[in-house]
Amino acid sequence: MNKSDKLTIHRLHPISILYFIIAAIKESLSFIWIFPLIVLFVHEKIGDQISTLMINVTAGSLIILLFLVAAGLKWRAFTYQIQEKGIYIETGVVVTKKDG
Repeated sequence: MNKSDKLTIHRLHPISILYFIIAAIKESLSFIWIFPLIVLFVHEKIGDQISTLMINVTAGSLIILLFLVAAGLKWRAFTYQIQEKGIYIETGVVVTKKDG
């Protein structure tokens, strides 16, 4: 291992985004009751102009998009370096946590 290999910052394989999506879904199960409330609120306010199916599809798409963005940010924020004394891991989207 030469000196330039030791200082290279690595990322996880992109398939780990799927893991982050599943973890985000698992963590957000306690907030699942908000989804029907949002749909009912929107249906009450503008239900005459838009069908209920369109409201459900739009809300579901926004939630899926939110999970994809959150997983992408987590994947992008997780980096590691392999050095002689160990592996140094940096994680965190807002606050960076360094482990080594």
